[in-house]
Amino acid sequence: MLWPERVLFSHLSFQESLGCCLLLGFILISSLYAWRTGLPRNHPRTVKRRIVSVMVVCGVSPLILLFFSSSSDGHRAYPLSTWLGLRSDHLLQAAVYPLILTMVLFAGPMVMMMMECSASETEEEPQAFQILALRNYIVAPFAEEFTFRACMLPVLWPHCQLLGSVIVCPFFFGVAHIHHVIERLSNNNGSPVVHICLESLFQFCYTSVFGAYSCYLFLRTGHLIGPVVCHMFCNFMGFPDFAGIMQFSIWKAATLACVFVVGLVAFAFLLQPVTDPLLFGNTVYTDVS
Repeated sequence: MLWPERVLFSHLSFQESLGCCLLLGFILISSLYAWRTGLPRNHPRTVKRRIVSVMVVCGVSPLILLFFSSSSDGHRAYPLSTWLGLRSDHLLQAAVYPLILTMVLFAGPMVMMMMECSASETEEEPQAFQILALRNYIVAPFAEEFTFRACMLPVLWPHCQLLGSVIVCPFFFGVAHIHHVIERLSNNNGSPVVHICLESLFQFCYTSVFGAYSCYLFLRTGHLIGPVVCHMFCNFMGFPDFAGIMQFSIWKAATLACVFVVGLVAFAFLLQPVTDPLLFGNTVYTDVS
């Protein structure tokens, strides 16, 4: 066998765990700039090359994790694939339950989307649209969840447990999106610098909030598939357009506002029971005895 059958990470100090996370995040973001095309980030050639880069990084990241791991046969040691949430048991529940939970949270935006779906026609740009869809809805969600959740949480978990991990881990995910500031400034078409910085700060905040939710899903289910599927769904939905409610008539706007509130309240009530570790056979990310 090329690597130990069972490993653990409890031997690492907190500083070493943070160092491992920084290294993983740095390698992923650096891979995006490995190609110097001089083209915008959404140009098909740039997108294709970045897809290759992040897929290579996803192959290297587990090896970095192995380097930081310690071989063991103890009762808290598991195969690396199990730490990474790459399990086949309870797979259907792990994919469906978190998605339903997230859809409950997005009840308002989903209803709004259906209302807006009247007679809008989509312009077809086959190649450009397909490659952007591949990046936004498949590659980016998988690569980000694999790096920022599956590879970082195993080293953070022994020190932080559930609450600490949900607070600390999203910081790396939020900071990783700051690189968009550089791209926006370099491709600035006249937007004020302050506007670009505020936009990036807003992106940092909401990606950090999503990162916390995604960490929670990963640690509660012990599966990677739930966070990936939810990330795909959230990328498709985008950030809720609260201001868009005002474009409708009074009664429709009031109905929409109610659906937004009901979705949020229902989500809060369902969060714990729907992510109960027992539903997913999760014995990895449970309180250390």
